[in-house]
Amino acid sequence: MLLVNGMEDKELSAETRQFTVTSLEPGSRYIFEVYAENRSGAGMTGKVEISTLPDKPQGLVISDIEENSAKLSWNPVPGADKYQMTVTDAVYFEISGTEIVLTNLNAGTLYQPEVIAGNASGYGEAIKGAFLTLPAQPGNLHLADIKSDQFTLAWDEVISANKYAIYDNNGEQIGETEKTSYTVTDLKPGETIKVFVAAENDTGEGKKSGFTQRTLPADFSVDPDDPDGQSVTIGDRGEHFVVINIKPVDGADWYKVIDGEGNVVGIITAPETEKEIGGLESAKEYDDWTIIPVNDVGEGKATPVPSFVTLPSSIFEVSVIDSTQHTLTVKVDSPLTNEIFVYASGGKELHRSKEKVFTARNLKEDQSYKFEVWMENSVGDKTEPKTAIGQTLRVPSSGGSGNGGIIPAQPGLPDEEIVPSIDNETPDASGSGNKPGFSDIDKSFAKNEILALYERGIVKGVSESKFEPDREVTRVEFTSMLVRALELEKASDVFLTFEDIQRTSWYVPELGTAVLNGIAHGFSDKEFRPQDPVTREQAAKMIANAAYKGNIPIVDINFKDAKQIATWAKPEVAALSAEKVITGYPNNTFKPKRYLTRAECAALIYRSLHLFSNYTN
Repeated sequence: MLLVNGMEDKELSAETRQFTVTSLEPGSRYIFEVYAENRSGAGMTGKVEISTLPDKPQGLVISDIEENSAKLSWNPVPGADKYQMTVTDAVYFEISGTEIVLTNLNAGTLYQPEVIAGNASGYGEAIKGAFLTLPAQPGNLHLADIKSDQFTLAWDEVISANKYAIYDNNGEQIGETEKTSYTVTDLKPGETIKVFVAAENDTGEGKKSGFTQRTLPADFSVDPDDPDGQSVTIGDRGEHFVVINIKPVDGADWYKVIDGEGNVVGIITAPETEKEIGGLESAKEYDDWTIIPVNDVGEGKATPVPSFVTLPSSIFEVSVIDSTQHTLTVKVDSPLTNEIFVYASGGKELHRSKEKVFTARNLKEDQSYKFEVWMENSVGDKTEPKTAIGQTLRVPSSGGSGNGGIIPAQPGLPDEEIVPSIDNETPDASGSGNKPGFSDIDKSFAKNEILALYERGIVKGVSESKFEPDREVTRVEFTSMLVRALELEKASDVFLTFEDIQRTSWYVPELGTAVLNGIAHGFSDKEFRPQDPVTREQAAKMIANAAYKGNIPIVDINFKDAKQIATWAKPEVAALSAEKVITGYPNNTFKPKRYLTRAECAALIYRSLHLFSNYTN
């Protein structure tokens, strides 16, 4: 007889040795008893207690799926006191609860977990599930292309991703793509924007990767039909400089001016809109320059600089070198090669060419002639004229009275050459001599110093009548003044390592001399910045280099803004202020970064002359 949980369940035949009990509840505890029975009665009872295996778990839920984790939960299974969960063939967990958070998963990977319930009798049937982890963050974000109004962002392919979403800095989606690149458009020149990229798969969207990018500056606008609306124009011109004016373009931090050989000849730093570029040849046409807007991302499009011609130079002397009864030869001494030499007399132009010698013909004997010579460039700019006086020879007197005597030569008929008009007035011998006729220094505080240095050849005018005392002085101009003040022999064979100088420029010999003698130094071995305006502290440094030769007196510095003076210039400023060579302002400031004018440089060098005796002693 078989009893289940104390209740008679089945009468078995005497031959039965095993019997299958069905219709049991999964995960339930049962007591099975068996006893034999004959006509005499029932024998002893055999008893066994067993539990059925738990049922298959139900209600498997996979939630909170991330790149590297997911949560699994299921309904409790009656009769189960443990659960085994298999993630892969090699990874499984055994827990007593009904939920688990899986970690250390791979992003963008398909997992098929199984969960089975168990008790002391073993494990039941498994429930199976599947989930795909979120894709990884896009990696290796990099710039693929850049313009002034857009840029293209690229990244590495993400496993399991079927598309990518792009967001702006406010979290708003601005686009999506199935490719591994995206072009962000409708931007402003020089605009900095941060965008985010997230990969998406069938589960959802992964974490975002950010990328910050700035666009290139805009290009200069050029309208050939609107001459007044040009973005790049030519301002003042001099013998050796030109001023370039620009209309700023959006997004530019600075602008590079490039000559025809690819050299950077000037930099305009925003918000400045003009730049004086020096070191040019006089009377030369420059028609191959370009200007490029630049920011920290890169360069915009190069735009041509309008062609220009520098002014002709006044570096020439005129003399009459040969005379006959009817000719005078005028010679120009000058190193100039670009200028056109114009010869005139009495207000009439006689000849123009690049020849430095001209012979006037068909002149009257024993007459004084005044010649005027000036320089012109190809567009008609001219210098102040310089004059030279010549006297034709006298006709020899006769050797007797009448026959056999020498008859005075009669001038021939005029040929096609122009004959200068006669000017019997000779130059005033008591004229200005070596004193320049600068018309713009009468009100300058440094008038006397300018004239004194001019007499010594230390400073020069920009023309015969102009000194321009209020114009700023470049570093290379100040260096040249010091070399002339020290009367140093020019060192034309010094090798200069600076990459920002024009090696054929007028200033190279004097700059080489200054570097060789320890007067001037660059910002580095490759950078001198010749066309930058010289500051008060830089000028003090160069003067002290020349005056003290490294033996700088130790003097306290008392300016209120002493902290603003560069460390490398403080001892020099202190020493020169003690010598009254360089002075501060009424409010006891020094203003070390302020640029010096031509008048201020003249006064400064003049007050330094007594110190420079150390250089020659």
